[in-house]
Amino acid sequence: MVERNDLLIIAHLRKDARMSLTKLSKKTNIPASTVYDKIKEFKDGHIKKHTAFVDFQKLGYQITAFLMIQTIKDKKHVTKDHLEKHVNVNSLFKINNNYDFFVEAIFRDINELEEFKEELEIKFKTRKIVVYHLIKEIKKESFLSNPEVIDLFCTI
Repeated sequence: MVERNDLLIIAHLRKDARMSLTKLSKKTNIPASTVYDKIKEFKDGHIKKHTAFVDFQKLGYQITAFLMIQTIKDKKHVTKDHLEKHVNVNSLFKINNNYDFFVEAIFRDINELEEFKEELEIKFKTRKIVVYHLIKEIKKESFLSNPEVIDLFCTI
């Protein structure tokens, strides 16, 4: 089980990963040297990646689509490889319930999305592709990001 102080540090980092060690130490009442050591430990296990949230629309990418993809059995591996390498794929997940993959992809316009779908249908002979268009992002990456409710996770 993860200790309360570990969760507290993680919650503050999820809220603002650029926070200085000194500020993080003050907010958590944990010595800066301990915070430093914990973050170093987290990089070997709990923390996968430091990243930035980007407003893709401001960069000219107007379409965010979520696709559920059902492949034929003998094309599953090559489809996965293709999706992993495709420049428009932001996130890729293996899923269940008659689908193989869940994809979040970003495109400049609807034509790029349609070309992406056609390539999957023709080249990889996908059985079924269901597309959901993102209309408005309401909440993203907020789990374990509120230090005020960390005690709720410590009792689990």
